[in-house]
Amino acid sequence: MPPDNHTATLADEFVLLLHKGDGTHYDTAATTATAVARIAELTCRGRARLDEGKVYVTDARPTGISWMDELLTEFDSRPGQKLSSWLTLQLSTFSDHRAYLLETGLLRKETEKKLGFLSFDYHYPDEGQRERSMSRIREAADGTVDPDDRTALLMAITHASGLAGKLELTDSQRQRLAEIADSNALGGAVSTETAESLAVLVGAMAIMVMPGFDQ
Repeated sequence: MPPDNHTATLADEFVLLLHKGDGTHYDTAATTATAVARIAELTCRGRARLDEGKVYVTDARPTGISWMDELLTEFDSRPGQKLSSWLTLQLSTFSDHRAYLLETGLLRKETEKKLGFLSFDYHYPDEGQRERSMSRIREAADGTVDPDDRTALLMAITHASGLAGKLELTDSQRQRLAEIADSNALGGAVSTETAESLAVLVGAMAIMVMPGFDQ
């Protein structure tokens, strides 16, 4: 479980969704999207806000989550950091967050040797947590429930990263994720702050995520 017993963060959920049951992961914009999910978590918790594509810390108090506290310290020391510029520097966020999930127990690693000397690492997600995330996405995509702020952000990142096309979703569910990623289609389902953050985050990903660029 996450160290503060809070529900899994958006970054946790996204990285778990990236991982398959066979220990491999989907070939998609893992690094950029994980970095965006981390920023989304800060905004969702009211710890940071996005204004004209720049990041401002609104509450720098410790959270008890190592990567989050590091980000708060970083952005608090550089108010107004441009999100797009920051994203270009995030070269290991996916692997860093995967290591974090190994510490929390939400991922499990097994190493296999092949041909007697080649080692391959496999990372297995906590299936219960992963399925809870998938269920929230499917329910909101089906219109069973309106997405809350956290689910809307997760759906938008899942679409913008290209992951939605690889998960077990129907065409109509994928279409709904695409609509959610367009903040103008959300109406009053989420807070104004989340709708604004979602637009900035999806816009930044559209610039950063290109085929073959971010694996």
